[in-house]
Amino acid sequence: MIRTITAVGLLASAVGVGCGQHTAPGKAALTFEVASVRRDAAGGSKSAAATENGYRMTNMPMLLPILKAYIPTAGGEAAYFVNDRVVGGPDWMRTDGYDIEAKVAEAELAEWHRPATQSAMLREMMLALLEERCKLAGHRELKEVPIYALVVGKSGVKLADAKPVEPHPGGIPMPGGAVIVPFHGDQPMSFYNATMVTLAQFLSNFAGRPVQDRTGLTGRYDFTFDGSAIAPPPPPDPQGAPVVDMRASLFTVIGQLGLRLEPANGPVETLVIDHLERPSEN
Repeated sequence: MIRTITAVGLLASAVGVGCGQHTAPGKAALTFEVASVRRDAAGGSKSAAATENGYRMTNMPMLLPILKAYIPTAGGEAAYFVNDRVVGGPDWMRTDGYDIEAKVAEAELAEWHRPATQSAMLREMMLALLEERCKLAGHRELKEVPIYALVVGKSGVKLADAKPVEPHPGGIPMPGGAVIVPFHGDQPMSFYNATMVTLAQFLSNFAGRPVQDRTGLTGRYDFTFDGSAIAPPPPPDPQGAPVVDMRASLFTVIGQLGLRLEPANGPVETLVIDHLERPSEN
């Protein structure tokens, strides 16, 4: 089972963030035409995704739309904040399930349907929604912390140049245009049209510290990844018998791609929640 990928970040200075920073000067901020934000009452399955005419979230914590509103960039690509680099905020924003049903105005649907513009529109609209309904206020801080540097191994990379992007059943679209197909059973994960920035962002969720791309590679690649390296550990045996852990080492899997992770220090972006209230249900 793959953990939810939410997210990765980018010298000690705080940078304030507001809705206006997503909007060109002199241009009115984008907002959803109509939106409903409610505490989830059903307690059913969890989901969140853009729709044909807006955005729908079911039984997910409010931390998720907050992350979407504050998505940073890394290497020119939209990135994710890793959950443990979000500081402050009430406990309920991480634990309580909420539902969001939001629609985009008909006049903006053409731009919404363009992959090149939808991500930025969603960030701007989500931030405006959270500022209105939750009185959200936050800022980013860059701090020098221990990281892993993703670098090319001594024998060179073992990655295939990306082929034209095609539909991949079960694939998860990633910022920057990559698609990841999660592993199932003995089947490996597959990365399509991925940059090294995308791979570093992905690895940051599982390496125990942020991963930053320092390969110098600027191309796009297709490759497979042994998903057992990011699987949870096997449960203990009820009878107390020894349990054999068959998971691959993350460092070994990266080595099979002709890459390696080196301990280093680097600037990492942290999201600080200064204020958040439970959403008004209107």
